[in-house]
Amino acid sequence: MLSDKAKYSANILKNYSTLLPHKHRCCARVGRQGDNQQQSISIAPKCENLGSVVHELGHVIGFWHEHSRPDRDAFVEIFTKNIETKNLFNFEQKSYNEVNSLGEPYDYDSIMHYRTNAFAKTDGLETMRPKHGSRRIGITSKPSKGDTKQVNMLYKCPCKSHFVCKIII
Repeated sequence: MLSDKAKYSANILKNYSTLLPHKHRCCARVGRQGDNQQQSISIAPKCENLGSVVHELGHVIGFWHEHSRPDRDAFVEIFTKNIETKNLFNFEQKSYNEVNSLGEPYDYDSIMHYRTNAFAKTDGLETMRPKHGSRRIGITSKPSKGDTKQVNMLYKCPCKSHFVCKIII
């Protein structure tokens, strides 16, 4: 699920993105923020792992959370009463004007999908639940096939099923 501000070239991503240590936050803005404007990616100790860094890089290149898609209600149930108030924004459903999934189906395996208990007010509470079966969500350290296909379509890479570029972190 992509923002309309997504388009970066590999050189722009290299020159205008910076990983910054942060005490508590793991975050990045979605998509390019303006001409020649530095894009910061905040990385707290709790997210010093490949999956979290790739998730934040997903935001930088234009990906919203998968569970924020306009069609998400057909795939997951969100329990807002169980979500920490300060993190409700991470579960806001986006409109079709804000995102473009490039025709790709909902992706439970997306690197951009949170776990079922993400930002729960207390341990053991669900913040979302898949509507179709007992699918595990948000438990990945690499982009899914759907993520890869969307990135390749967006950036017009010749191969649709795997990354053409080598990712070095």
